[in-house]
Amino acid sequence: TSLDGEEWSITPVPTSPFRGIARGDSGFVAVGEGWVGTSLTGWDWQTQQAPTPFAINAVDYGGGLFIAAGVDGFMMSSASGSSWDGRWSGTEDHLRDVLWDGAAWMVVGDGGTVLWSVDTTVWHIGSVLSDNDLRGVAASLSTWVAVGDDGAIVVSDDRQHWNGQLSGTEADLRGVTWNGRAFTALGTRAVGDDGSEAVVLASWDGLHWTHFETEGAG
Repeated sequence: TSLDGEEWSITPVPTSPFRGIARGDSGFVAVGEGWVGTSLTGWDWQTQQAPTPFAINAVDYGGGLFIAAGVDGFMMSSASGSSWDGRWSGTEDHLRDVLWDGAAWMVVGDGGTVLWSVDTTVWHIGSVLSDNDLRGVAASLSTWVAVGDDGAIVVSDDRQHWNGQLSGTEADLRGVTWNGRAFTALGTRAVGDDGSEAVVLASWDGLHWTHFETEGAG
């Protein structure tokens, strides 16, 4: 945890490592291997069993709900972060990231899976021109971007139809975010027999991407 993003302290949590974390009106929610953690401050955590024993990979908050997703298409929702209900996603692909874009939920996963919903009950399966595993999704006011393995970047202007874009890299892209001005994607690529290095890409529009050099291991 950190108050300024520069100095960090380690907060022990009595369970397996985090896979995703989100902040809602009732505090923080973290997810992992079959468990959910809640905290008002980010320092003191309470953990409990999730409705699944398997990995929950991501969680986000919006519209008064936490939505979490994980392996085999599992999804669950909660208003408080403490009591969770399972939801049917319509897929058995592993789900890797969750996003509330301000009006609808987006979920991405393996095999080019993209799901979206305005009510968390009916999930639409996006038409995606990629079968790469997707690991991150972000949105501006008019553009949605998902990234994944082997440099995969797919872009949509309506949540439903997704086209591939040239990323200029074969690195595995692990996440993407929108900062109000540009998209930034992060990933790693192999170097030598057992090394790796970080990869950073940025784009104003999700269509044209610039690669930035980084220092240090990935």
